Amino acid sequence: MAGALVGLGAKAPNCLMGPDSDNLKGYFESFALMSLNDEILSSAGSVWDDWRAFNADWATGAEADEWEAKGVATLAQEFADACLIAVKDPRISRMMPLWMRIFDRAGYHVRALLPVRSPLEVARSLKTRNGIPISKGLLLWLRHMLDAEASSRHLPRAVFQWPDFLADWQLTMSQVAEQTGLIWPNLSESSVAEIDQFISSELRHEVAEAEAMHVDPEIHEWARAAHGAMTALAKDPTSHSERQTLDEVRADFGRASKIFGRLFVDVEENVARTLAYAVEASAEMDKFRQQAVSESSRADSLCAERDLAVADRDALAEQLKAVYAERDRLASEAAEHLSRADVLDAERVRAITDRTALSRRLAAVCAELDRLAAEVVRQRPWDEASAAAQPRHRRSGAGLNASRLLRADPAPYPMRTSPRSAPMCRKILLPIDITESAMTDRAVAVAQALAKPFDSELRLVNVQSLLPIAFLDYVPENFDLQVRQGLEKEIAAVAAKIDCAPERVSTIVLFGPVYQRVLAEAEEWGADLIVLCSHRPGMDRFLIGSNATTIVNHAQCSVLVVRGMAP
Repeated sequence: MAGALVGLGAKAPNCLMGPDSDNLKGYFESFALMSLNDEILSSAGSVWDDWRAFNADWATGAEADEWEAKGVATLAQEFADACLIAVKDPRISRMMPLWMRIFDRAGYHVRALLPVRSPLEVARSLKTRNGIPISKGLLLWLRHMLDAEASSRHLPRAVFQWPDFLADWQLTMSQVAEQTGLIWPNLSESSVAEIDQFISSELRHEVAEAEAMHVDPEIHEWARAAHGAMTALAKDPTSHSERQTLDEVRADFGRASKIFGRLFVDVEENVARTLAYAVEASAEMDKFRQQAVSESSRADSLCAERDLAVADRDALAEQLKAVYAERDRLASEAAEHLSRADVLDAERVRAITDRTALSRRLAAVCAELDRLAAEVVRQRPWDEASAAAQPRHRRSGAGLNASRLLRADPAPYPMRTSPRSAPMCRKILLPIDITESAMTDRAVAVAQALAKPFDSELRLVNVQSLLPIAFLDYVPENFDLQVRQGLEKEIAAVAAKIDCAPERVSTIVLFGPVYQRVLAEAEEWGADLIVLCSHRPGMDRFLIGSNATTIVNHAQCSVLVVRGMAP
């Protein structure tokens, strides 16, 4: 419900409660408001799962003024100066007089939306999520529903059935707007589509049939009468008879709370202590169960030896005394095994300590690697100068030609054309270096210009060197997978910017020697042209001089080299 309000334009809290296994799409509740309401309830001697009436006199005391100021500050923190906000917290229904003053002081006009859900469904959800008994869950539903209805009669409000909202949320929200005078600021076809995708029957984890309200023995008459009256109010909001029914139930419930409230406090405290003991006992039971499994394994071994001993006993009755002696020996071994288990447990503790120390060493090694990487970056200017000073007579043949081509004019030009090249390029392979965005953009632009006239296929490939074996002990087990996923995400972002039909553009991430993987991919994919960007000498991970030269000399298709910067 709150998610639909946000989709229609209401401001969501800044500090949202995150999704969990009970609600995968999130609660759309303010964590700050929930914490504040828990503090308010605690100051009044109550808690969130208290089904007894909240102390009405507390809201008129001096302490309430301080909480009122905190409430105004929390609203400003969560919603700033938004005009339409969505506030969802069941706790508020028990403290409406205080919160009405807070909303009024903050400058908000309140509209109350009361979704009516089967009390049996609510009680089952509370039992599944919080372990609350069904009987108490029904009392909690009754308290919150009665207080919310009674305290909102003077407000513009809408009462609707939760199943109706899930079945047709647009009709329900239209009726809500009509009954409360709200105008949805973000009502559009796109917002409707988003809310349609957001709302599903999966949001309803517990489903109780309508007949269950009449036949389930756990539902008492107050819950049945209140649910029936709220259902009737959803159809006829002006029904005085249903309001009278709710008033009667609320009065009866209030009298019963005063009579039995103290008794239930004692009972709940005893239950809490019992649950604590049960948790402790369960932990002990798990411990004993693990020991039993270990002992069972040893018992299996002993049983095998016992069966052998029994067979020997039946076959060799004269050796009965020897068998007894063997039995005693096995019992002694069992005791030794128990003693050894204690030793192994101590060794396990030491191993954990050693692992912690190794983790710290790993952190130190990683820090040293970062320092060395920074040192390499600082040495780049010297490396480039050294590379430029290399004598030309050391290069010969294809290597010399490739080097000269790489140092030529910055404009792109083909370095080698295969005899099998077709008049037009149907498949263009583009090796790129993610870390060099400027050269990558230039190479992409050239490849795109070549691809568009012929509606060519374009494949972007990124090759990463394999991690040295010496580092394997210092990285997580799934390090390669994390690297691959990160690179795939980055190369996909580059591909998304290419002005070609998406189905004509593909990407791939490879690991290994650069030129080998590029040449193999070009051959396997059937590339007609390789467009690669040259790279200044250094310690970068992608195409350096020797890789570019090798690709030019050994490619079975045409190669176009794009210079990313002037020499």
